[in-house]
Amino acid sequence: MPDIEVLFLDNKELLSAFVNREIDDELWHKIHSQPRKIIKEELAGGKNKYLSFLKSHLTSEIVQKLQESPLLQKIIKQLSAELMNESETVIAV
Repeated sequence: MPDIEVLFLDNKELLSAFVNREIDDELWHKIHSQPRKIIKEELAGGKNKYLSFLKSHLTSEIVQKLQESPLLQKIIKQLSAELMNESETVIAV
């Protein structure tokens, strides 16, 4: 199961708004290799602060932009198609 942090990987500006800091190219490339680790350790202030960081930085505006992201839309479409296929299989049995 992918980590929620992957939702930020297609939008550098949204990630910058989420963490409240500018993301340079070097950090952007590091985040792509290990999104959860980099966001936790380098942007959120460590593993112990991560949940409180999420609660305070995941604003309704950020959530709305995430919901509108093409990546999340693709994930929703894929999951919906899989669920439809499963329900059709159950009905056919």
